[in-house]
Amino acid sequence: MSVSIVLLTHNAGADLVHVLDGIEAQHGVPDVEVIAIDTESADGTRDLLARRGIRTVGITKREFSHPGTRNAGVRLAGGEIVVFLVQDAIPANQRWLANLIAPLEHPDVAAAYSRQVPRDGANPIERRDIHRGAPATRRVKRIDEADRGTYERNVLEFIMFSDVASCARRELLVKFPFDETLPMVEDQEWCKRILEAGWTVVYEPTSVVAHSHEHSLRQLYRRHRDYGRSFARFVELRPSTRGAIAGAAYETVGDWLDLLGGPAPLTTKLRWLPAIPIRRLAMKLGFDRGLRAP
Repeated sequence: MSVSIVLLTHNAGADLVHVLDGIEAQHGVPDVEVIAIDTESADGTRDLLARRGIRTVGITKREFSHPGTRNAGVRLAGGEIVVFLVQDAIPANQRWLANLIAPLEHPDVAAAYSRQVPRDGANPIERRDIHRGAPATRRVKRIDEADRGTYERNVLEFIMFSDVASCARRELLVKFPFDETLPMVEDQEWCKRILEAGWTVVYEPTSVVAHSHEHSLRQLYRRHRDYGRSFARFVELRPSTRGAIAGAAYETVGDWLDLLGGPAPLTTKLRWLPAIPIRRLAMKLGFDRGLRAP
């Protein structure tokens, strides 16, 4: 099957060199079309893409949205399989792509997504969340109509999907485009619709990218508020300030245990012990506020 990689960029910096090197180093796949959609980069990103011979389409910040820009990438792609990749998700080895698209050899599989591992220097909250959300165990997700209750009770686990590094059949992306009214988590809403249409989605842990973020406290709050606003559109979740505070406390204890038992230097541990509960509370309260937003 032919493959197109849709790469989203905006002032990618040095990360982009590693991402492009990683793409070029892939083994076990046919020639791959790479399309970059760049949002007003002013740091040399466009020049680097041009030097590497990458087909690049420029858009304005006003035109960018997570779902809309990916839909645009699908329209530009010529491959039967469309791979989505962000500018700071670095392929961990030369089999990232081959392992990612392999599940689609089965005709019932609509999409697959990669395992993410934290980058060197990731903060302890980000590191713990990534390890929990992206384990080493493969998961084949499909709704069993004979036991639909299992899906309904565990819907957030079923629809977990990340287009940080993922692939899907182009024909299905055309038939089921990303919901452009959502500010975030368009990938999980898409996964929900695909599963409910009878398709299978695979989490493929042998396909690995290094990816993590460093957000400020304000960015964390706003990001999780947008998560809440988005999830409220397609999943039944009840907001609860008391639950948010309890959840922050629970996560804080887990973070502290993980941090204290880990190999981080003492100075790092002392710096993060008081910061963790504040950041966890910002995340939980942001999500709660997002669920309540009109």
